[in-house]
Amino acid sequence: MAGSRTSRPILLAEIAPAAHRGAIVSLGEVSEGLGVVWGAVIGWYYCEMDGGWRYMFGFGIVAPGLILLILLSLFVCESPRWLRAKGRSDQAARMLRRIAHPEAEVFEKMCKDPPPPDDEATWVELICTGSKKRSRVFYVCAGVAFWSQACGTEVVIYYSPELMELPTVKQSTLATIFLGLVQVLCTMIGCLCFDNIGRRPCLLAGTVGIFLSHIATFFGYYLKSEVLTLVGVFGIIIAFSLSFAALTLVVCTESFPMRERAKGTALMQCLARLVMGLSLLVFVAVDGAPAWRGQIFAVLSCCTFAFIYLFLPETAGLSLEEVDRVYRGPIVYPRAARECLDPLLPCLRERRAAPAPAKVDESSGLVPRAGFSPQPG
Repeated sequence: MAGSRTSRPILLAEIAPAAHRGAIVSLGEVSEGLGVVWGAVIGWYYCEMDGGWRYMFGFGIVAPGLILLILLSLFVCESPRWLRAKGRSDQAARMLRRIAHPEAEVFEKMCKDPPPPDDEATWVELICTGSKKRSRVFYVCAGVAFWSQACGTEVVIYYSPELMELPTVKQSTLATIFLGLVQVLCTMIGCLCFDNIGRRPCLLAGTVGIFLSHIATFFGYYLKSEVLTLVGVFGIIIAFSLSFAALTLVVCTESFPMRERAKGTALMQCLARLVMGLSLLVFVAVDGAPAWRGQIFAVLSCCTFAFIYLFLPETAGLSLEEVDRVYRGPIVYPRAARECLDPLLPCLRERRAAPAPAKVDESSGLVPRAGFSPQPG
């Protein structure tokens, strides 16, 4: 599961056309959500049956495993960029023509250039890097992975049956099925927006939705209103599914260069899981005061919005090679942020334009004044 969760978005990102890469990589998240719903349906049907765990195990592992083997053997092709890096450009071009790739001719022209380095980046090179461009890629992806979980989205999704206070296991499983279907539907809607609207607007809009939903859950617990609590829970699920659920992997897979993509994507997923665990500890620690959870995660959502607004570049519609050039270029802050920081710029300009320390005239030993040159005399 962990290996496929890392290799799947990398393969899709390297095969997908630039104009549809966000949607195609996000379809992997849709298929994973459908698998979760399928497992919940099996669990709901067999949860009260004697020996029902055997059926859950069989339907959850054996049947999907056979389907996966058939699909891998018949339809899955190798990454053309990986083939080019291995010096097999002709095979990469044939593979693209076989699947009728819309950018096959562009890739064939690219194959005439020298191939990229075949070596894979080490963990030390990935983390302890000295290049500003590579550092920027690492910290942007780490920030997106960190803040996607720090605002408490998946924790709320996991605890949603408890938040709804459902009495039986079967009802909780049925609620999980319904929430899973809502999440899959919203992710499919998001697939239509990631390439047309862009990564940044979708993430910023999703962060605003998460913030407002946490505020709703806070007032729901504070006013003891079940309606507000349900609105907040469903709002978090919908906002997360329309943004971070799929775009975290999209941003990581398209931002890292090829020799760092596998290790970088795996490391960002590990970071996201670690932060999700820490968010879970916060969620459980304030279980006696549930209203405070909404306040804490609402504040973290504001930090998430600020990070994405300031540091995440827009990469929708760009090829992986063009994305690499975007990160090599200078950091361009949004206009609104520059206007907010503009009052500080005169101070900085004055500090940069401050006169250098006066030099002592070696012949006389005196410090010359402005506009006056001492003469020996």
